[in-house]
Amino acid sequence: MRWFRVQNFYDSWRPVYNVTRFFCLTTVTTNFIDRTSVRTSTDHAMLIVGILMCTLLAYNCFELYQEQKFTLTESYLISGGMFAYLIVLLSSVISVLILNYVHGFRAAKIYDILQRADQQLLTHFGYHWNYQKEHLQAVVYISSAFLLQLLFVQLLSLSSPSFSQFQPLQLIRMVSAFSWVMGCYQTLASTTILQLTTIGKRFAILNTKMEENLEGYAMNPRRKIRQIALTHAMLSDTIRLFNTCFSKQITFAMGCGFIFNLFAIFALIHAYAATTADSVTYSVARSNMLFSGFFQSFIFQLVVFSNRLNYECKRCSIIVQKAVSYGQYDRTFVRECKMFSQQLMHHSPCVSSGLFDFDWTLCYTMIGSLATYLVILLQFDFVNFNMHAEKIH
Repeated sequence: MRWFRVQNFYDSWRPVYNVTRFFCLTTVTTNFIDRTSVRTSTDHAMLIVGILMCTLLAYNCFELYQEQKFTLTESYLISGGMFAYLIVLLSSVISVLILNYVHGFRAAKIYDILQRADQQLLTHFGYHWNYQKEHLQAVVYISSAFLLQLLFVQLLSLSSPSFSQFQPLQLIRMVSAFSWVMGCYQTLASTTILQLTTIGKRFAILNTKMEENLEGYAMNPRRKIRQIALTHAMLSDTIRLFNTCFSKQITFAMGCGFIFNLFAIFALIHAYAATTADSVTYSVARSNMLFSGFFQSFIFQLVVFSNRLNYECKRCSIIVQKAVSYGQYDRTFVRECKMFSQQLMHHSPCVSSGLFDFDWTLCYTMIGSLATYLVILLQFDFVNFNMHAEKIH
Protein backbone atom coordinates (compact mmCIF):
# COMPACT_ATOMS: atom_id res chain seq x y z
CA MET A 1 0.00 0.00 0.00
CA ARG A 2 1.33 3.44 -0.94
CA TRP A 3 2.02 5.77 1.95
CA PHE A 4 0.64 8.70 -0.04
CA ARG A 5 -1.54 9.14 -3.10
CA VAL A 6 -1.12 11.52 -6.02
CA GLN A 7 -4.54 12.05 -7.57
CA ASN A 8 -4.13 15.09 -9.84
CA PHE A 9 -1.55 17.05 -11.75
CA TYR A 10 -1.04 19.60 -8.97
CA ASP A 11 0.03 16.85 -6.57
CA SER A 12 2.43 15.37 -9.13
CA TRP A 13 4.02 18.79 -9.65
CA ARG A 14 4.45 19.49 -5.93
CA PRO A 15 8.15 18.39 -5.73
CA VAL A 16 9.08 20.79 -8.53
CA TYR A 17 7.10 23.54 -6.83
CA ASN A 18 8.89 22.99 -3.51
CA VAL A 19 12.35 23.10 -5.09
CA THR A 20 11.60 26.29 -7.03
CA ARG A 21 10.24 27.86 -3.86
CA PHE A 22 13.44 27.02 -1.99
CA PHE A 23 15.55 28.80 -4.62
CA CYS A 24 13.10 31.75 -4.85
CA LEU A 25 12.21 31.00 -8.48
CA THR A 26 8.49 30.69 -7.70
CA THR A 27 7.21 33.78 -5.94
CA VAL A 28 3.52 32.84 -6.05
CA THR A 29 1.97 30.76 -3.27
CA THR A 30 -0.22 27.92 -4.56
CA ASN A 31 -2.97 26.35 -2.50
CA PHE A 32 -3.05 22.69 -3.56
CA ILE A 33 -6.46 22.10 -2.00
CA ASP A 34 -8.56 24.66 -3.87
CA ARG A 35 -5.89 25.14 -6.61
CA THR A 36 -5.60 28.90 -6.34
CA SER A 37 -2.53 31.13 -6.49
CA VAL A 38 -1.94 34.23 -4.38
CA ARG A 39 1.02 36.48 -3.64
CA THR A 40 1.90 37.03 -0.01
CA SER A 41 4.54 39.00 1.87
CA THR A 42 6.67 35.84 1.93
CA ASP A 43 6.85 35.91 -1.87
CA HIS A 44 8.07 39.51 -1.85
CA ALA A 45 10.69 38.62 0.75
CA MET A 46 11.86 35.66 -1.34
CA LEU A 47 12.57 37.95 -4.30
CA ILE A 48 14.60 40.27 -2.09
CA VAL A 49 16.55 37.36 -0.58
CA GLY A 50 17.34 35.99 -4.03
CA ILE A 51 18.66 39.32 -5.29
CA LEU A 52 20.71 39.78 -2.10
CA MET A 53 22.35 36.37 -2.57
CA CYS A 54 23.32 37.29 -6.13
CA THR A 55 24.65 40.63 -4.92
CA LEU A 56 26.70 38.84 -2.28
CA LEU A 57 28.31 36.60 -4.89
CA ALA A 58 29.00 39.62 -7.12
CA TYR A 59 30.76 41.34 -4.22
CA ASN A 60 32.85 38.22 -3.60
CA CYS A 61 33.75 38.00 -7.29
CA PHE A 62 35.00 41.60 -7.44
CA GLU A 63 36.86 41.19 -4.15
CA LEU A 64 38.64 38.01 -5.24
CA TYR A 65 39.38 39.39 -8.69
CA GLN A 66 41.05 42.47 -7.22
CA GLU A 67 43.06 40.38 -4.76
CA GLN A 68 43.93 37.95 -7.61
CA LYS A 69 43.47 34.89 -5.42
CA PHE A 70 41.93 32.93 -8.28
CA THR A 71 44.49 33.88 -10.94
CA LEU A 72 45.52 30.39 -12.03
CA THR A 73 46.68 31.25 -15.55
CA GLU A 74 48.97 33.83 -17.12
CA SER A 75 46.42 34.56 -19.88
CA TYR A 76 44.46 37.75 -19.33
CA LEU A 77 41.94 36.61 -21.94
CA ILE A 78 41.04 33.50 -19.95
CA SER A 79 40.93 35.32 -16.62
CA GLY A 80 38.79 38.10 -18.06
CA GLY A 81 36.54 35.60 -19.83
CA MET A 82 35.87 33.55 -16.71
CA PHE A 83 35.22 36.72 -14.72
CA ALA A 84 32.81 37.84 -17.45
CA TYR A 85 31.07 34.45 -17.22
CA LEU A 86 30.46 34.95 -13.49
CA ILE A 87 29.05 38.43 -14.08
CA VAL A 88 26.78 37.16 -16.86
CA LEU A 89 25.67 34.29 -14.63
CA LEU A 90 24.77 36.66 -11.82
CA SER A 91 22.96 39.03 -14.17
CA SER A 92 21.06 36.10 -15.64
CA VAL A 93 19.98 34.76 -12.26
CA ILE A 94 18.81 38.21 -11.16
CA SER A 95 16.89 38.59 -14.43
CA VAL A 96 15.34 35.15 -13.94
CA LEU A 97 14.20 36.07 -10.42
CA ILE A 98 12.62 39.32 -11.61
CA LEU A 99 10.97 37.79 -14.69
CA ASN A 100 9.56 34.89 -12.68
CA TYR A 101 8.17 37.42 -10.22
CA VAL A 102 6.54 39.42 -13.02
CA HIS A 103 5.10 36.36 -14.80
CA GLY A 104 4.22 34.46 -11.63
CA PHE A 105 0.46 34.33 -12.15
CA ARG A 106 0.78 33.61 -15.87
CA ALA A 107 3.07 30.70 -15.13
CA ALA A 108 0.54 29.35 -12.63
CA LYS A 109 -2.06 29.23 -15.41
CA ILE A 110 0.04 26.63 -17.23
CA TYR A 111 -0.59 24.05 -14.53
CA ASP A 112 -4.29 24.88 -14.35
CA ILE A 113 -4.62 24.38 -18.11
CA LEU A 114 -2.72 21.09 -17.95
CA GLN A 115 -5.07 19.87 -15.23
CA ARG A 116 -8.10 20.76 -17.36
CA ALA A 117 -6.52 19.12 -20.43
CA ASP A 118 -6.07 15.93 -18.43
CA GLN A 119 -9.74 16.07 -17.53
CA GLN A 120 -10.62 16.42 -21.22
CA LEU A 121 -8.52 13.38 -22.11
CA LEU A 122 -10.17 11.40 -19.33
CA THR A 123 -13.76 12.45 -20.10
CA HIS A 124 -13.75 12.21 -23.89
CA PHE A 125 -11.05 9.62 -24.58
CA GLY A 126 -10.92 7.56 -21.39
CA TYR A 127 -7.21 8.07 -20.80
CA HIS A 128 -6.15 7.80 -17.14
CA TRP A 129 -2.93 9.55 -16.18
CA ASN A 130 -0.60 7.83 -13.74
CA TYR A 131 0.14 10.86 -11.55
CA GLN A 132 2.00 8.68 -9.07
CA LYS A 133 4.48 7.81 -11.81
CA GLU A 134 4.85 11.44 -12.87
CA HIS A 135 5.49 12.43 -9.27
CA LEU A 136 8.19 9.77 -8.93
CA GLN A 137 9.80 10.73 -12.24
CA ALA A 138 9.99 14.37 -11.16
CA VAL A 139 11.64 13.46 -7.86
CA VAL A 140 14.15 11.12 -9.51
CA TYR A 141 15.02 13.58 -12.26
CA ILE A 142 15.55 16.54 -9.92
CA SER A 143 17.59 14.45 -7.49
CA SER A 144 19.81 13.01 -10.24
CA ALA A 145 20.26 16.49 -11.77
CA PHE A 146 21.50 17.95 -8.48
CA LEU A 147 23.76 14.96 -7.86
CA LEU A 148 25.24 15.40 -11.32
CA GLN A 149 25.79 19.10 -10.67
CA LEU A 150 27.47 18.25 -7.35
CA LEU A 151 29.80 15.91 -9.22
CA PHE A 152 30.74 18.60 -11.75
CA VAL A 153 31.35 21.16 -8.98
CA GLN A 154 33.52 18.65 -7.15
CA LEU A 155 35.59 18.15 -10.31
CA LEU A 156 35.92 21.92 -10.63
CA SER A 157 37.05 22.29 -7.00
CA LEU A 158 39.95 19.88 -7.56
CA SER A 159 41.85 22.60 -9.44
CA SER A 160 40.84 25.44 -7.12
CA PRO A 161 43.48 27.11 -4.96
CA SER A 162 43.87 26.09 -1.36
CA PHE A 163 41.06 27.36 0.83
CA SER A 164 43.57 28.10 3.57
CA GLN A 165 44.37 31.47 1.98
CA PHE A 166 40.80 32.67 2.61
CA GLN A 167 39.44 34.00 5.85
CA PRO A 168 36.68 31.83 7.40
CA LEU A 169 33.94 34.44 6.93
CA GLN A 170 35.07 35.15 3.39
CA LEU A 171 35.09 31.43 2.58
CA ILE A 172 31.58 30.93 4.00
CA ARG A 173 30.24 33.87 2.02
CA MET A 174 31.86 32.70 -1.19
CA VAL A 175 30.82 29.03 -0.98
CA SER A 176 27.25 29.70 0.15
CA ALA A 177 26.58 32.37 -2.48
CA PHE A 178 28.12 30.35 -5.32
CA SER A 179 26.25 27.18 -4.28
CA TRP A 180 22.96 29.03 -4.10
CA VAL A 181 23.39 30.70 -7.51
CA MET A 182 24.38 27.41 -9.17
CA GLY A 183 21.40 25.80 -7.45
CA CYS A 184 19.15 28.42 -9.02
CA TYR A 185 20.64 27.66 -12.43
CA GLN A 186 20.17 23.92 -11.96
CA THR A 187 16.59 24.39 -10.76
CA LEU A 188 15.76 26.51 -13.80
CA ALA A 189 17.28 23.90 -16.10
CA SER A 190 15.49 20.97 -14.42
CA THR A 191 12.06 22.61 -14.31
CA THR A 192 12.39 23.65 -17.95
CA ILE A 193 13.06 20.08 -19.07
CA LEU A 194 10.23 18.74 -16.89
CA GLN A 195 7.77 21.27 -18.30
CA LEU A 196 8.71 20.40 -21.87
CA THR A 197 8.34 16.67 -21.24
CA THR A 198 5.04 17.15 -19.42
CA ILE A 199 3.49 19.15 -22.25
CA GLY A 200 5.03 16.87 -24.87
CA LYS A 201 3.47 13.75 -23.32
CA ARG A 202 0.02 15.39 -23.45
CA PHE A 203 0.45 16.22 -27.13
CA ALA A 204 1.66 12.68 -27.87
CA ILE A 205 -1.38 11.12 -26.18
CA LEU A 206 -3.74 13.51 -27.97
CA ASN A 207 -2.19 12.67 -31.35
CA THR A 208 -2.48 8.94 -30.63
CA LYS A 209 -6.15 9.28 -29.69
CA MET A 210 -6.72 11.39 -32.80
CA GLU A 211 -5.27 8.69 -35.04
CA GLU A 212 -7.37 6.01 -33.34
CA ASN A 213 -10.60 7.98 -33.76
CA LEU A 214 -9.94 8.94 -37.36
CA GLU A 215 -9.12 5.36 -38.32
CA GLY A 216 -12.26 3.97 -36.68
CA TYR A 217 -14.60 6.82 -37.53
CA ALA A 218 -16.68 4.80 -40.03
CA MET A 219 -17.55 2.34 -37.24
CA ASN A 220 -17.76 4.88 -34.43
CA PRO A 221 -20.73 7.29 -34.57
CA ARG A 222 -19.27 9.60 -31.93
CA ARG A 223 -17.59 12.60 -33.43
CA LYS A 224 -14.70 13.79 -31.34
CA ILE A 225 -12.99 16.22 -33.67
CA ARG A 226 -14.32 19.18 -31.68
CA GLN A 227 -13.09 17.73 -28.40
CA ILE A 228 -9.72 17.07 -30.03
CA ALA A 229 -9.56 20.65 -31.31
CA LEU A 230 -10.50 22.02 -27.90
CA THR A 231 -7.88 19.93 -26.09
CA HIS A 232 -5.27 20.88 -28.70
CA ALA A 233 -6.09 24.56 -28.21
CA MET A 234 -5.63 24.19 -24.46
CA LEU A 235 -2.25 22.52 -24.87
CA SER A 236 -1.26 25.17 -27.42
CA ASP A 237 -2.03 27.80 -24.80
CA THR A 238 0.43 26.12 -22.44
CA ILE A 239 3.19 26.45 -25.05
CA ARG A 240 2.28 30.09 -25.63
CA LEU A 241 2.41 30.78 -21.89
CA PHE A 242 5.66 28.81 -21.60
CA ASN A 243 7.24 30.98 -24.29
CA THR A 244 5.99 34.14 -22.61
CA CYS A 245 7.04 33.20 -19.08
CA PHE A 246 10.23 31.19 -19.52
CA SER A 247 11.79 31.67 -22.96
CA LYS A 248 13.84 34.70 -21.90
CA GLN A 249 15.17 32.88 -18.85
CA ILE A 250 16.15 29.90 -20.99
CA THR A 251 17.94 32.23 -23.41
CA PHE A 252 19.94 33.76 -20.55
CA ALA A 253 20.83 30.30 -19.23
CA MET A 254 21.99 29.16 -22.66
CA GLY A 255 24.07 32.33 -22.98
CA CYS A 256 25.88 31.52 -19.73
CA GLY A 257 26.60 28.01 -20.94
CA PHE A 258 27.84 29.30 -24.28
CA ILE A 259 30.30 31.73 -22.67
CA PHE A 260 31.68 29.13 -20.26
CA ASN A 261 32.09 26.51 -23.00
CA LEU A 262 33.85 29.05 -25.21
CA PHE A 263 36.48 30.00 -22.64
CA ALA A 264 36.82 26.42 -21.34
CA ILE A 265 37.77 25.18 -24.82
CA PHE A 266 39.99 28.19 -25.36
CA ALA A 267 41.76 27.61 -22.04
CA LEU A 268 42.40 23.95 -22.92
CA ILE A 269 43.95 24.90 -26.27
CA HIS A 270 45.96 27.66 -24.62
CA ALA A 271 47.30 25.27 -21.96
CA TYR A 272 48.73 22.90 -24.56
CA ALA A 273 49.93 25.65 -26.91
CA ALA A 274 51.59 28.00 -24.42
CA THR A 275 55.27 27.44 -23.74
CA THR A 276 54.98 28.94 -20.25
CA ALA A 277 52.13 26.70 -19.08
CA ASP A 278 52.73 24.65 -15.93
CA SER A 279 50.95 21.71 -14.31
CA VAL A 280 48.46 24.02 -12.56
CA THR A 281 47.41 25.52 -15.88
CA TYR A 282 46.80 22.04 -17.31
CA SER A 283 44.78 21.04 -14.26
CA VAL A 284 42.61 24.16 -14.37
CA ALA A 285 41.98 23.75 -18.11
CA ARG A 286 40.96 20.11 -17.73
CA SER A 287 38.69 20.85 -14.76
CA ASN A 288 36.97 23.69 -16.60
CA MET A 289 36.48 21.44 -19.61
CA LEU A 290 34.89 18.77 -17.43
CA PHE A 291 32.66 21.34 -15.74
CA SER A 292 31.53 22.60 -19.15
CA GLY A 293 29.80 19.22 -19.53
CA PHE A 294 27.23 20.49 -17.03
CA PHE A 295 26.18 23.27 -19.42
CA GLN A 296 26.47 21.05 -22.48
CA SER A 297 24.11 18.55 -20.85
CA PHE A 298 21.49 21.23 -20.24
CA ILE A 299 21.68 22.64 -23.76
CA PHE A 300 21.50 19.17 -25.31
CA GLN A 301 18.47 18.16 -23.22
CA LEU A 302 16.75 21.45 -23.98
CA VAL A 303 17.20 21.03 -27.73
CA VAL A 304 16.15 17.36 -27.69
CA PHE A 305 12.94 17.82 -25.70
CA SER A 306 12.01 21.09 -27.42
CA ASN A 307 12.46 19.45 -30.81
CA ARG A 308 10.38 16.50 -29.64
CA LEU A 309 7.57 18.80 -28.52
CA ASN A 310 7.67 20.72 -31.81
CA TYR A 311 7.49 17.39 -33.66
CA GLU A 312 4.34 16.39 -31.78
CA CYS A 313 2.77 19.76 -32.60
CA LYS A 314 3.49 19.31 -36.32
CA ARG A 315 2.34 15.69 -36.19
CA CYS A 316 -1.16 16.82 -35.25
CA SER A 317 -1.39 18.97 -38.37
CA ILE A 318 -0.18 16.07 -40.54
CA ILE A 319 -2.85 13.73 -39.12
CA VAL A 320 -5.62 16.23 -39.86
CA GLN A 321 -4.35 16.89 -43.39
CA LYS A 322 -4.28 13.17 -44.13
CA ALA A 323 -7.85 12.82 -42.87
CA VAL A 324 -9.04 15.65 -45.11
CA SER A 325 -7.09 14.52 -48.17
CA TYR A 326 -7.45 10.73 -48.09
CA GLY A 327 -10.23 9.86 -45.64
CA GLN A 328 -13.72 8.90 -46.76
CA TYR A 329 -15.92 10.82 -44.37
CA ASP A 330 -19.17 12.74 -44.64
CA ARG A 331 -19.26 16.45 -45.43
CA THR A 332 -19.92 17.58 -41.88
CA PHE A 333 -16.87 15.78 -40.55
CA VAL A 334 -14.66 17.02 -43.40
CA ARG A 335 -15.81 20.59 -42.74
CA GLU A 336 -14.90 20.26 -39.07
CA CYS A 337 -11.49 18.85 -40.03
CA LYS A 338 -10.91 21.79 -42.37
CA MET A 339 -11.79 24.24 -39.60
CA PHE A 340 -9.39 22.43 -37.28
CA SER A 341 -6.72 22.55 -39.99
CA GLN A 342 -7.19 26.32 -40.30
CA GLN A 343 -6.83 26.61 -36.53
CA LEU A 344 -3.52 24.75 -36.72
CA MET A 345 -2.35 26.88 -39.64
CA HIS A 346 -3.08 30.20 -37.90
CA HIS A 347 -1.99 29.08 -34.43
CA SER A 348 0.80 26.57 -34.86
CA PRO A 349 2.47 26.08 -31.43
CA CYS A 350 6.25 26.04 -31.26
CA VAL A 351 8.77 26.39 -28.43
CA SER A 352 10.41 29.69 -29.27
CA SER A 353 11.95 32.78 -27.71
CA GLY A 354 10.58 35.09 -30.41
CA LEU A 355 14.03 35.49 -31.96
CA PHE A 356 14.70 31.82 -32.65
CA ASP A 357 13.17 28.40 -32.08
CA PHE A 358 14.68 25.95 -29.63
CA ASP A 359 15.51 23.22 -32.12
CA TRP A 360 18.49 21.59 -33.83
CA THR A 361 18.99 24.65 -36.02
CA LEU A 362 19.80 26.64 -32.90
CA CYS A 363 22.28 23.95 -31.84
CA TYR A 364 24.07 24.12 -35.22
CA THR A 365 24.13 27.92 -35.02
CA MET A 366 25.68 27.83 -31.54
CA ILE A 367 28.37 25.39 -32.69
CA GLY A 368 29.21 27.64 -35.64
CA SER A 369 29.33 30.74 -33.44
CA LEU A 370 31.48 28.90 -30.91
CA ALA A 371 34.00 28.01 -33.62
CA THR A 372 34.02 31.58 -34.95
CA TYR A 373 34.67 33.22 -31.57
CA LEU A 374 37.22 30.53 -30.72
CA VAL A 375 39.22 31.40 -33.84
CA ILE A 376 39.11 35.09 -32.91
CA LEU A 377 40.38 34.39 -29.37
CA LEU A 378 43.14 32.15 -30.68
CA GLN A 379 44.30 34.88 -33.05
CA PHE A 380 44.63 37.29 -30.13
CA ASP A 381 46.40 34.59 -28.13
CA PHE A 382 48.90 33.87 -30.90
CA VAL A 383 49.73 37.58 -31.05
CA ASN A 384 50.47 37.47 -27.32
CA PHE A 385 52.70 34.42 -27.89
CA ASN A 386 54.70 36.24 -30.56
CA MET A 387 55.11 39.36 -28.42
CA HIS A 388 56.25 37.21 -25.49
CA ALA A 389 58.76 35.36 -27.70
CA GLU A 390 60.17 38.66 -29.05
CA LYS A 391 60.70 39.92 -25.50
CA ILE A 392 62.58 36.73 -24.60
CA HIS A 393 64.87 36.95 -27.61
